[in-house]
Amino acid sequence: GQELSALFSSARELAALHDVDELVSGLVRRAHDLAGTDVTYLSEFDERTRELRVRSTAGVIAPAFRRLRVPPHTGLAGKVAETRAPQWTSHYAQLRDVPHAESIDSAVQAEGLVSILGVPMVAGGHVLGVLFAANRSEHAFSPEEVALLSAFADIVAVVLQTARLLSQARDAADETQHAYAELAQHVAAMERAGQVHEELTAAVLRGGGATDVARTLGDAL
Repeated sequence: GQELSALFSSARELAALHDVDELVSGLVRRAHDLAGTDVTYLSEFDERTRELRVRSTAGVIAPAFRRLRVPPHTGLAGKVAETRAPQWTSHYAQLRDVPHAESIDSAVQAEGLVSILGVPMVAGGHVLGVLFAANRSEHAFSPEEVALLSAFADIVAVVLQTARLLSQARDAADETQHAYAELAQHVAAMERAGQVHEELTAAVLRGGGATDVARTLGDAL
């Protein structure tokens, strides 16, 4: 009831905004408020490095956590990205079915996180990132909590995918405009070259000497 109403409210309010970072941060804060967990954060998939890097947080204390990058196939984040399904643990330090990395474990420990839930953000057949909710104490996440976070993850995925598509469209438009500009310059240069050739030919035909030809070239330049 209340959660669903707030979810639709988020979609309506935030859809009117144009700043993607503000949009994503607003969704993370709203998810944080509704989930009631100690920390909520979003890790975005970096297509170049194949890492998951933290983009937006709520409730985070440790500065290093905001800069956290998770290597491919590592940690709970890697498992979520690979399975494209929600994954959670009530005690991260005791999680043994995923590869651990010292940098990640140190950041999790610095933030004091114990129980972590991660849900995938998927759009257009691609994993765009993972949305997390975490507590600084042991906690068994309920199906309702998983569903709520997944709903927010779906909205964020739409926002990120839309932003990427708009960016690609703008890049394509810029490239097209640049190509047309270059083509126009070439056409203008060819037209001017033809005009100069005609002027030089006319100067020669009327018996003009070197001075006349030089004046014609000077005017053209």
